[in-house]
Amino acid sequence: MSDSDVSGSMDTEGDLKTMLEEKLKASIVADEELHLRILRYEPIHLNVFLEMIADVKMRKDEKVKITKGTLDKLVSHF
Repeated sequence: MSDSDVSGSMDTEGDLKTMLEEKLKASIVADEELHLRILRYEPIHLNVFLEMIADVKMRKDEKVKITKGTLDKLVSHF
């Protein structure tokens, strides 16, 4: 595999991660009830968030990892 193949796949993975993060954030903000539950620190099952990105073609373990990381980032910004 050449260097361009590696960097190309890394860019694609980074783009996909960014797209997932943006989709999750937009979905959360669009759902006022969910957004308020987050602001009140109510427990919310991870599957609620995974369902928001169910249409994205990616292994479940990768979706879980990205979702958890995104939620950690977003919680500090809400």
